[in-house]
Amino acid sequence: MHAPTIDPVDSGSRALRRRIAVIRNPRSLRNRRNAGVSKPLPAGSVLCEVEPHSAAELPGILRRLADEGVEDVVIDGGDGTLRDVMSALLSSWPAPLPRLALLSGGNANLAAVDVGSAGH
Repeated sequence: MHAPTIDPVDSGSRALRRRIAVIRNPRSLRNRRNAGVSKPLPAGSVLCEVEPHSAAELPGILRRLADEGVEDVVIDGGDGTLRDVMSALLSSWPAPLPRLALLSGGNANLAAVDVGSAGH
């Protein structure tokens, strides 16, 4: 089993930084099609991208992200990825929970469409 890929990208001054984690499912349909496509980063933020290889890795990854002060979690995958992250989040993340955003990166993206996802 390989360790998940983590790629921190810094932007902005320390006083304005917001810690954002993107949990991306590399096996999701649209993520495979758009591999390597850069996404805009909010000004003054620190981005951490994680690509877990299995749902079993999520509790440990989420605990570490919480310990690192992540405030926002972006879930980039389909409905299955959302289900896996939400299931692990509730048992792994201490209160308060992070703000969540969805990117429709999978084959089934019904939840992202329902909440008005910003897109792929």
